[in-house]
Amino acid sequence: MIPLYVLLCCVVVFGLLFTFIRQWRSETQHAQLHRKESEDAAEDTPLQDLSDWRPSDSIQRLKSSFVAADPAEVMERKRVEDELKRTCLNAFRRLGMSETNEERLGALQAISKLFEELESRSGSRAQYLSGSVVYCNAIVDCDGLDLLRECRDHVSDPSSALIAEQILERIVPLIWSQ
Repeated sequence: MIPLYVLLCCVVVFGLLFTFIRQWRSETQHAQLHRKESEDAAEDTPLQDLSDWRPSDSIQRLKSSFVAADPAEVMERKRVEDELKRTCLNAFRRLGMSETNEERLGALQAISKLFEELESRSGSRAQYLSGSVVYCNAIVDCDGLDLLRECRDHVSDPSSALIAEQILERIVPLIWSQ
């Protein structure tokens, strides 16, 4: 024989289940009815006349930004980037060939100044990013990070080590972001 409390629990569970199913069916029927009403309303709305549609100014500006630039501008940008790369490579080669602390300090100061000029002379964010990409590529090409780490770790001159550390702190995030 089944105990009375088991029968009572079964009745309660079936009652809750029946209530849940009834509520769920009414909600789905209501949602289907609402969906059908919105579809009928959408069919009744007339189509908009698009014959006088004009693109906004922002779309025109966006389209004009994708138009090919003037060849003279492209050549000028390329010349500036090549000059920046050449200057950066020369500065790091000078650092690599330096033998005395004074030469090393001068080369590090020139590298730091070059980076500061890059930040200050860039007119726009795009120019700064383009210049920093060229700068970082030149650094990677001539093993500039190794030279800077060597100056930071093995130089007896504390001012050279400090400048090398400052340059590394600015350059490493740029290289990793690219």
